[in-house]
Amino acid sequence: MSSNSEWPQATPAAPENALLPDGSATPLNSPTELPENPAWSGWDALRLALLAFVLMVAFLVAVAFVSKRLLFPQLKYMTVMTFPLVNFIAQVLAYGVLFAVMVSTATKHASTGFGSAIRWNWPKRGIGWLILTGVLTLIALQGLARLLPWPKKSPFEEFFKRPIDAYAIAFLAITLGPLIEELFFRGFLYPVLARRLGLLWGVFLTAIPFALIHFFEYGAWGPVLVIFLVGVVLTVVRARQNSVASSFIVHAVYNGVQMGLAFVATRGFQHLDKLAQ
Repeated sequence: MSSNSEWPQATPAAPENALLPDGSATPLNSPTELPENPAWSGWDALRLALLAFVLMVAFLVAVAFVSKRLLFPQLKYMTVMTFPLVNFIAQVLAYGVLFAVMVSTATKHASTGFGSAIRWNWPKRGIGWLILTGVLTLIALQGLARLLPWPKKSPFEEFFKRPIDAYAIAFLAITLGPLIEELFFRGFLYPVLARRLGLLWGVFLTAIPFALIHFFEYGAWGPVLVIFLVGVVLTVVRARQNSVASSFIVHAVYNGVQMGLAFVATRGFQHLDKLAQ
C-alpha cells in the first residue's frame, strides 16, 4: 500500500522563530493556533515506535546475558531478566539509542534544530501553573482510581522490593521516562495525527498508545484508564502551549509526586512493605 493513501508525506516544517520570536511557549491563558506541520511523516513515527520495542527487548536480552555470565552464573537466565536493575540498565541504554535516532529523524528534513523541530519550547513563564496541573491531575485521578478495579498485586510492584531498585525506578520515573515518552508521544506522534485528523482526534489517539504501553506494568484496565486520562491531559498541555517541554514538566511532576509520597511513606525506601498496606 502506498504511503500517500494512509499517512502524509514529510514536508518541511516552518521555522519556529517565525512563529515564536522569543522561543517561549504560548501563555497558559491563550490557546495556540499554530498549525501542526512536522518535518516527518506518520511512517517515521511508526518506525520509531517499532524501534523502541526492538531496542527494549534487545538491550534487556543483552544486559541479562552479561549479568548472568559475570554476576549470577548460578541463576537461570529468565530469572536474571526479571531483576529490576537489569531492566533499569537496559532501559537507559535503549533510551540513549532511541534519543539519537529521534534527533536524526527530526532534523533530517527540517531546516531547524531538534528542539525547534519537535517544538520543545521551554516555557519562560507559567511553570508554576504547569506544576499545579501535574499535582491536581494526580489528586483527581487518584480519587477516580478508588472507583475502578485495581489489581491487588501488579508486576510493577516487583521493582519496589529493595531500596536500590526503588531509587533506580524513581530516578527513571522522574527524569528519562517522562522525557523520552514526551518526545515520542507529544513530540513525534501527536503532530502527525493532529495534522491529518485535527486536534481532538490527535489528543485522543495519542493518549491510547501512551496508556497501552503501561498495561504490562499493572495487568488491569483500571490503571490503564487512569494513564489514558493522564495522556489526555499531557497532550492537551502540549497542544495548548505548543510546547513539549510543558507536557514534560507536568508528566515529571505527576510521577515525581507519586515517588515522593512513596519515599516519605517508606522512610526513604527503607520500609517498602508499607507500600502494600
